[in-house]
Amino acid sequence: MNTSPLRVAILGAGGRMGAALVAGISADPALVLSGALVRAGSAADGHDLGTLRGAAAVGVVATASLEAVLGEADVAIDFTPAGSGRAHALACAGRGIPLVVGSTGLGADEERALDAAAASIAVLQSANTSLGVHVLAALVREAARALPASSLRRARRRSPAWQPLCT
Repeated sequence: MNTSPLRVAILGAGGRMGAALVAGISADPALVLSGALVRAGSAADGHDLGTLRGAAAVGVVATASLEAVLGEADVAIDFTPAGSGRAHALACAGRGIPLVVGSTGLGADEERALDAAAASIAVLQSANTSLGVHVLAALVREAARALPASSLRRARRRSPAWQPLCT
């Protein structure tokens, strides 16, 4: 059994999800942050990710260099905005690094690159990694199968259009 911590590279470390991932990885002894990608020109570029968040230094300096970030990684987690996924998928596939993609709004080129990468590495893509959302989606599919189509018609509300439905 391998007792070495899993080395995780975060692509999109300067964003909200990146910050959450850095915090989670830092708190888990089975994981170690091995690299952190930020966009070129980011204020985080060249700074320790921990101190950027007002916490203790984590020993990983954010960089805009994908090559540097993937250098020591066992797995990469991509939460970057749509548009860079193709390059990330190709880079991970070229290095044999499994890839988890949580980015949304991916274009056809990015989707094709992920499909191609999946031929040589493990790729997990989910626009929402929340367990609750996936359970809800499964329940909605089950309800749609169980209910007659006539019961799924849109209900009209009696309140003014500007009033929220859920109050």
